[in-house]
Amino acid sequence: MTTSYRFYSITYDGAYVKLYVNGVYIAGFVWSYGFGDLSSMPVYLARFWGPYGKLDISDFSVYDVTLSADEILQNFNVTKVRYGL
Repeated sequence: MTTSYRFYSITYDGAYVKLYVNGVYIAGFVWSYGFGDLSSMPVYLARFWGPYGKLDISDFSVYDVTLSADEILQNFNVTKVRYGL
């Protein structure tokens, strides 16, 4: 099990879902089905830990706009200083 810090970001622009790890684009896929009205849905963080053990979440943010790759990298660069990276 690793204990190193990782900065995960997921974006959705209405057509495409993208995953970034530590400010770097990793993967994406087309999702044109939408997500419906999620305004009344609860948000669960680390609800199921699975085989990976306990998750420690330092920050969680939701934006009402899709962040660009540059904005995600900027957020990682600002945050990583707190963890000595």
